[in-house]
Amino acid sequence: MRQALGKPVGLWLVAGLIALDGLGFIGASVQLVLAAPEEWIASIVSTAIGGLLVLKAYNLWSLHRTAWLIVIVATVLGGVVHTLEIVRGHGEPSTWFAAAWALVTVVYLTRPAVRALFVHSH
Repeated sequence: MRQALGKPVGLWLVAGLIALDGLGFIGASVQLVLAAPEEWIASIVSTAIGGLLVLKAYNLWSLHRTAWLIVIVATVLGGVVHTLEIVRGHGEPSTWFAAAWALVTVVYLTRPAVRALFVHSH
């Protein structure tokens, strides 16, 4: 397994993409409140979601077993939703990509060598 700074490269990729998603939510919240100040509640919710995603990414990168489990469960649920959209005939390219990414993420995180990183963690 290739490593960078003591962590598997795949873990960097998964945690990094989760963190980028979180930062996207935070950026969107700033844009929203600047464009439509009356939407401050939606902006706060978006900031909270973004913060939770960044926290999830950090905890996954820090090898917390709970974060690993949360990522697995959330990714499987997301993959099921995307697959149902495809089955129902609403398979946009982004939906196909999201379903494939969910599958790749779960397969990677459940590989024995990767899963073992989280066994004796916090």
